[in-house]
Amino acid sequence: MERQGCIDLRTGKGEQIDFSNPPFHISFTHNKGSHVKWYVCRVTIYGPEYFIIDAETKELINHGKTLNLQ
Repeated sequence: MERQGCIDLRTGKGEQIDFSNPPFHISFTHNKGSHVKWYVCRVTIYGPEYFIIDAETKELINHGKTLNLQ
């Protein structure tokens, strides 16, 4: 996602604060005592795909999909 220009893992650029039906919902959080994390939801026709990324190490912490069964 960073290579595609959607987010900048170091600065938080790309964090989405407008919810006007874009393909990504992106938030950037920092809790005292832990690494900064990206929470990304990619909206697809099959259902949302979720990613949690450590912004400091760029490690993918969690990845999951929810399929629409309609």
